Amino acid sequence: MLVHLTVPGYPFVIGPSGEVITKANSPDRFAEAYRSQLEWTNQRLEWFLGILLSDSEYSPVIVIQGDHGEPAVVLGLDDDDDIRASFRIMNAYRLPDGGDSLLYPSISPVNTFRMIFNYYLGADFDLLEDRNYVWTGDRLEFIDVTEVVRRGSSD
Repeated sequence: MLVHLTVPGYPFVIGPSGEVITKANSPDRFAEAYRSQLEWTNQRLEWFLGILLSDSEYSPVIVIQGDHGEPAVVLGLDDDDDIRASFRIMNAYRLPDGGDSLLYPSISPVNTFRMIFNYYLGADFDLLEDRNYVWTGDRLEFIDVTEVVRRGSSD
C-alpha cells in the first residue's frame, strides 16, 4: 500500500481539527497556517500508524519520507545553510525482521525503495551513489551540492 500525502504543503487549507480554513495563506498568517495543518497531519498520521500496527501478527514495512525541504532555488544557492535546508526531510523507517540493519547514515531517498525491494522482495537493484543535486530553474541545470549537504551546519 502506498499513501502520498501532500500536507502540510502549501496551500494550507486544513485547520488543527480538520476544519476547512480560508484566507490562511496570506504572508502574515503563513507560519500559523502551516502549524495548524501540520498539527492535523500529525494527528491523522498517528491514527493511521496505530491502525497499521494494531495487528500483532502483521509486521508492515513503513516509510515516512518527505520529498524536499525548503527549495534552494527560492532560498538562494549562495548560502550553504540554505542549500542544506533544502535537503532536510523527514526520513523515518520501520523495517522489521532485520531490515533496519541495512540503513546507513548517508542514505538518501534514491536508495530507500531499492534497499527495501532487495531485502523484502528478493529484487536485485544496485544501490546508487547517494548524491544531492539542486536544480536551478533559471539555468536549467543540476548542480551537485553533496559535499555542502554532508558538511553539516556551519554554526
